[in-house]
Amino acid sequence: MSNITFSGPSFLLGDREASLELTPKILGAALLAALLLLPVLWHSKTAPPGTKPVPGPKGLPLIGNLLDIPKKHAWLKYREYIEEHGPIVRIKLMGQEHILLGSEAVVDDLLKSRGGIYSGRPQTQACSILTQDQHVLMMPAGEPLRVRRRFLSQLLTRGAVSQYEPYQWLEAYRLVVEMVRDPSDYQGLIEHFSVAMGSRILFGQAMPDRSGLQKEVIKIGHTFEAVLTPGAFLVDVLPWMRHLPDLVAPWKRWLKRMSRRDEAFYYRMWERTKADLDEGRDAPSWARLCLEDMKRAAVGGKGMGITEHEAVHLIGVTYTAFGTTPANMLSLLLGMTRHPEWWLRMQAEIDDVVGAERLPTLADLPRLPVLRAVLSEITRLWPVTPDGVPHELTQDDVYKGYRLKAGSVIHYVTWACGRDPEMYPEPDTFNPGRWIDPSFPTYKEPLTEFPTLMNTLMFGKGRRQCPGMIVGVRNVYVQTMMLVWACDLGRARDEVTGEEIVPPLYDYGAGFNVAPNPFKFDLKPRGAGRMRMVEAAVLVSEVLDHLVRHCRNATNVNHCLLGLGANGLDQIRLGDPPLLKRYINLIARHDTIGLHLISIHVRVGLLHLAPLATISIFRSSRSQKQLQLAPERIPGEQVCQPVEEQHAVRPFPPTLTTRCAHRVKKPHLGPVLPAILLGHVRSHAHERVDAHAAGDENHTPQHVRRRRDARGRVDEAAADADLELRADDSRLLLPVRAGLLRIQFLVRVFVAGAGGSALPQVSRGRVFWRLLHRELQVRWGRGAGALGPAGR
Repeated sequence: MSNITFSGPSFLLGDREASLELTPKILGAALLAALLLLPVLWHSKTAPPGTKPVPGPKGLPLIGNLLDIPKKHAWLKYREYIEEHGPIVRIKLMGQEHILLGSEAVVDDLLKSRGGIYSGRPQTQACSILTQDQHVLMMPAGEPLRVRRRFLSQLLTRGAVSQYEPYQWLEAYRLVVEMVRDPSDYQGLIEHFSVAMGSRILFGQAMPDRSGLQKEVIKIGHTFEAVLTPGAFLVDVLPWMRHLPDLVAPWKRWLKRMSRRDEAFYYRMWERTKADLDEGRDAPSWARLCLEDMKRAAVGGKGMGITEHEAVHLIGVTYTAFGTTPANMLSLLLGMTRHPEWWLRMQAEIDDVVGAERLPTLADLPRLPVLRAVLSEITRLWPVTPDGVPHELTQDDVYKGYRLKAGSVIHYVTWACGRDPEMYPEPDTFNPGRWIDPSFPTYKEPLTEFPTLMNTLMFGKGRRQCPGMIVGVRNVYVQTMMLVWACDLGRARDEVTGEEIVPPLYDYGAGFNVAPNPFKFDLKPRGAGRMRMVEAAVLVSEVLDHLVRHCRNATNVNHCLLGLGANGLDQIRLGDPPLLKRYINLIARHDTIGLHLISIHVRVGLLHLAPLATISIFRSSRSQKQLQLAPERIPGEQVCQPVEEQHAVRPFPPTLTTRCAHRVKKPHLGPVLPAILLGHVRSHAHERVDAHAAGDENHTPQHVRRRRDARGRVDEAAADADLELRADDSRLLLPVRAGLLRIQFLVRVFVAGAGGSALPQVSRGRVFWRLLHRELQVRWGRGAGALGPAGR
């Protein structure tokens, strides 16, 4: 042991020379003191004048606050820090500075208003290996991220998103049917909804069951969430470990194997979409839009600057974004099991708006503030990502006198933000009324728009906000509306004691997206009539889905419906044609449901009138013989010459049995069709009144006045229906409320107005198909007499 002699003035050491032997313990203490003092000295030297360090808990040397943060539910500890130190808190983990934000106002100030420097993303080595640096969620700020987000913004416009609405309803109908059948399987069923929607939107592929592809998608999503879990891999703390050889790093070999598995799945789905397009099947999807973009770029057109490999990964990894929706719906079931009185309030509201005679639509949403308030409160109290998705500060910043250093990891702690007592009085109390009661700070007007899940912390903030927010919000709304409309929900009862089982307030798993652990509840259908409507809607939606995928662009719609190719010769393996016939007959039996769903498909541009008219042909035809037409010019770029065939039974509307080398331009009526069909109803009612008057020999002034009054009542009813249609923001083709029921009312009005004559009562369905036939004549230039009477 060496001695170090310390010499100093006599007033420090006395009259003699002092010698101090520095042991390792003393040296260590001195070094530790220097390390602790260094940040203070460095801050005083480099911090701008007038700034102060961000407050936070004291930590240990080197590891900081690591031992204070629980491995599970770290956000609970984060909330304690925020309640103690304020809405902006600094903690240190292994030398890395983390900033916790616990107020939505602070989150908006930093991530939104100063998004240019708060849009970075801290890089995790394990995730980088798994995703090959291709995951848009984890990409650092830069040009590659901007290219992908620009591409996503074009895929997710409101117009593009609307095309997925029929699929959202189809999967919601299936969800209701399956959950009523087996409520205990609720987790798997809700997860299936999300995965099936991802398959539809991303690749245009149906996923009717939970075998095969779904299992792969779920595994991929769970793997990604596991890798993102803080502390899952030591390499995220010690980045140099990434350079270890695979031979001595089994974790690295596993990540690469999972990466290869995921990429193989993405390419397999991509190739399926390519095959669909090559074979003429046309369903809207991101993959289809990407392929069309690359084709334009290949022939010198303007593309969006993304390669096929990048597109495959961009669309593939987006599957993981659909993992947030199941957790939100599971939390809804938990919250409603604990507070069933709010489920009853939602039912009362939806019954008042929708009733029991039709299915809900998104057009009803503005008049359902209680339902939206419940969902907002569920999202606040049980957030999907309670500690948010971390951002990275890319340059030094000063906020309210606090100095924030470049490289700091920024956490918007959703759990704490939703419990800010200034914004949410009694923050731990479940109270959806806070969103619709003017006495609360969360109240906003108009109630037709607020409360809303749009732009909430569930989807992030600023430039890194989830680009698929509209799809996610609609998924939640559609599922909730259908479950509330069709089902009663309550608490389960203990099999032994018979007492109600109240699930715990917060028994959630750990991870990136968190969901409640399994719990028991009771779910029953509200009535046999409602369930019959939902079951019919599933089958009708399936045949319309068939039309979209296989017949949307087919020159010969009839051949396509029969399972033939566009030339009437090539077989498309679609299944047994009698099954399709059964579906078409089912649409005939459920006119109300058929019109409701057809209206959605036409409104969003997925289907046009010609394929729908073909269904009516099958309905009124006793056989499925091929129908041919007289020569006529079909809208398009060339003249087609089919052969005329006479029919002994009755004339049929035009069918497109031609072999054209171009794609036929089918009429897209959109929101104009309601007025057209309504006009036909009014004209048809006048014709019936006049026909009745012509057959009456008693042309007295009283009779003439009665006829005039009948026509006036028809016009008044039509005007009322027209106003109701125009007031409908969604511009549905013919909503049942303002369409079918109004048509039935008009028919009864003119029959009664014509003197109470015992004219045969016309069903709503026959009226609709007659109007559809007549509209087809008008669109294809045929005269009114060419068709003759339609219907059965």
